[in-house]
Amino acid sequence: AARPLAAAPCHLHAAPRARHASRRPPRYPSSFFLPPGATPAFYRAGFDGLLPSPFSAPPPDGSRAIHAHFNDGNRDEPAAYTSEDRCDVIVDLELPGDAAPRSRAGWHVWARRPFLDADRSPSWSRALYVPWLTAGRNVYANYSVLGRQPLMVMLHGSV
Repeated sequence: AARPLAAAPCHLHAAPRARHASRRPPRYPSSFFLPPGATPAFYRAGFDGLLPSPFSAPPPDGSRAIHAHFNDGNRDEPAAYTSEDRCDVIVDLELPGDAAPRSRAGWHVWARRPFLDADRSPSWSRALYVPWLTAGRNVYANYSVLGRQPLMVMLHGSV
């Protein structure tokens, strides 16, 4: 059975430049799950629509803010992206046919877990679990968490 990704210790994200990046904004879970001090960001890798924006004020006003770059056409805002070299941690869904390489030079895989690929799995088997029947029908991709440093080095605080 698939296990959820383990949460990274808070001290991993304590450095001022710490970034948590994703290249699939529509599947980006939420910045609510990031530890204090972590800054979510997105880098270019195929998606060209409007990206989620950080909350600009504490609740409840932050979720009501309308930013200047918001538009009703889902048009891309180039200033919203960051470069991959400014990231310390990357969360990536690796789907077949992706242009991005599965293993990146200078990145270490911290975790990799299966994720249901809805485009390649039948809708009935995604919605209804039937033992011995559904398992062979659903197709999974990998959700990966990559870090600049090996995880064991980061956990022991040597870097």
